Amino acid sequence: MFQTLRLLLALLLLVAGSHSVCAQALALGAASPADSLAAPLAADTDTVAALHRLFASQRRKRSYVVGVTAVVVGAGLIPDSSPGAIISQRVAVLFLGIPVLGAELLYYNAFSQKREQRAVAAFEAHQLPRALRRRLKARYFR
Repeated sequence: MFQTLRLLLALLLLVAGSHSVCAQALALGAASPADSLAAPLAADTDTVAALHRLFASQRRKRSYVVGVTAVVVGAGLIPDSSPGAIISQRVAVLFLGIPVLGAELLYYNAFSQKREQRAVAAFEAHQLPRALRRRLKARYFR
């Protein structure tokens, strides 16, 4: 029981600390102009800034969503004492949790920095994909 609580506490601290690590990485990245995407690259800086905000918010959301899912999967891997079960709890968690984690990582991969650069380049060429235009809500232009 004590080991279970210790493991859950360690996983929660890991997830909670990931946000501060990402914030520090963003602050360090902003200091070096070679890696920074914050510089306006197009004539319409409002839309470029909105694209940057969209991608940054999705990357922040990724750390929370994937972190919480990892904690839930990790907690599910802790053995449960039910000898009469048809399928063990660990097997069920592995068959359900790991594909969910993979799907989340694939979904949020669409918001990587490389794809952000491609989106800005597509906007400059006046060929921003329709799906990306739909995702640009008013809150990203503020």
